[in-house]
Amino acid sequence: MSLAIAQHASNPLLVGQPVPAETQAVRLLRSYLTRLARVVIKDGRVFIGMFACIDKGRNIVLINTDEFRMGSAPDTVGATGRFIGMTMIPWRHITSVEIENEDDSFFS
Repeated sequence: MSLAIAQHASNPLLVGQPVPAETQAVRLLRSYLTRLARVVIKDGRVFIGMFACIDKGRNIVLINTDEFRMGSAPDTVGATGRFIGMTMIPWRHITSVEIENEDDSFFS
């Protein structure tokens, strides 16, 4: 029995309802679980962490996350970072999301 069917059968509100088919988009998102993700938000911060989930509102949750503020002042070089652990990034702030490939390169 698949996880989706088991969860469906254990929810009394869904008993008797058809089990939704897993779409290609859902399979793709499942393949991203526990992969390294880089999320850039509008204020220039970059979050790098393990992809944990995405909700219906397209908010992204990362775990074991580092936050980087890219230097915009002339006297700063590179980025300064800090460990923040688990974080939820609201979709309205996100400008780009990249997931790491198996060969350690990022793609959008």
